Amino acid sequence: MKFNIKGLPDLYLKLSKKYKIIILIAINMLIIGLFTVFSYLPKHERIRVLNEEIAALEDKIAKAKVKAARLKTYEREYQEAQERLKQVSKILPESSEIPSLLRTINRLGEECGLKFLLFVPEVPADKGEYFELPVNIEVRGFFHDVGKFLGLISSMERLFVAHSLSISPQYEPQRVQVTAKFKASTFWLKEVAPAEKK
Repeated sequence: MKFNIKGLPDLYLKLSKKYKIIILIAINMLIIGLFTVFSYLPKHERIRVLNEEIAALEDKIAKAKVKAARLKTYEREYQEAQERLKQVSKILPESSEIPSLLRTINRLGEECGLKFLLFVPEVPADKGEYFELPVNIEVRGFFHDVGKFLGLISSMERLFVAHSLSISPQYEPQRVQVTAKFKASTFWLKEVAPAEKK
């Protein structure tokens, strides 16, 4: 039995309305099924994969933003630490500055009208993270000049601390001077070796 394709339209026209509707529904369902299998489902899967990739990228972006915010915080803290280090460096002299600092102390005493009887630096003492250099000082002059001198060295930009002060009067004809004995200490940070800076 041969199947004649050319006769299909005639055969279709001879069918009752009920069968025509069933055939049209079957053809539409076949077209929808083929579209779903070959077009919609692959694209739907691709959309799902892309949405997962977008979610992963958004997560990475969110984490990167958090890290960037932390980086800004770290950079700000680093700048603040650098500023504090500059301030401390102004207060604590470097070891190479000690001789000029001692000359400055001597000059300030002479400018105040004091006579130095003793000016002897001791051996620097290791205090862990820094060194202390005590200097034994003995000066003679008027009481207010000694006070002015102590005020000048305590207000210096570099840290210089006077302690163990003892003052005794020296009676001379027509005037009273004092002899002041004290220790004045300055400090400097230990230099950090390059390997320790890391």
